[in-house]
Amino acid sequence: MFDYFLFKHLSTKNKQNRLKNNPGFIKEEMADRLIDRLGFIKISPQAIYLEGVFSDVQKQSLQARYQGAKFVDDLNGKVDLILSNACIHLAENIAGALERYQNALSKNALLLFSSFGSTTLQEITEAWRKSGDYVPHINQMLDMHDIGDILLKHQFKDPVVDSETLSLSYENLSTLFQDVREINEPLADTKMRKTLTGKNRWNAFCDALQEGGSVVSYEFIYGCAYTQAYLQAKRVDEEQASISLDMLKAWMKQNPQ
Repeated sequence: MFDYFLFKHLSTKNKQNRLKNNPGFIKEEMADRLIDRLGFIKISPQAIYLEGVFSDVQKQSLQARYQGAKFVDDLNGKVDLILSNACIHLAENIAGALERYQNALSKNALLLFSSFGSTTLQEITEAWRKSGDYVPHINQMLDMHDIGDILLKHQFKDPVVDSETLSLSYENLSTLFQDVREINEPLADTKMRKTLTGKNRWNAFCDALQEGGSVVSYEFIYGCAYTQAYLQAKRVDEEQASISLDMLKAWMKQNPQ
């Protein structure tokens, strides 16, 4: 079971999910908090695209919120709202992912996404260091301070980026490791140790983790930005600016002569 003072900050649904031994609740919790942010945004989308982890209950709540909207299965056409949960950090090329969103969004449309931040599972990294193992075991995730600049650089306007940390304390490590495995993405670092971890090193790691209270933290990053109502060029230097071919094609489709 979770420590009560940390467990109480989960949504009611995800408390129930966790008590039912549903380790996938962490991404659903992130989706809950992402959807909550729509309550502060005035938007009436006609076409919505969902990407990433959303439960059936969460999808139904979105359909009830935007009753006149069509929920599409791909980005082949124009949409007014993209909700991306726990996905963007998986992209090999984040700039390419943002450009894909940009090309699919209509004028003055909204992108709202979530990601795991750079301090996610920092307690595990520290426990490995205390055990004498300095090889990375966790992926380097997105840093919140870089996301706003990336959004501006890729033609989004009025970006707002914020973060919060969900810290969970466990009574046993087996449940902790089960939850971490279900997150999946932060574990597959290309710089991770290629050899097997010996029993002594593993026990030292577990001891260090328990000394820290068997706590793990997940940093949730949220990014929100609108598309430009007109085409803008990216500045290369003092004398040059560039526009991607895909963006130019998208603009020409929206502005036929």
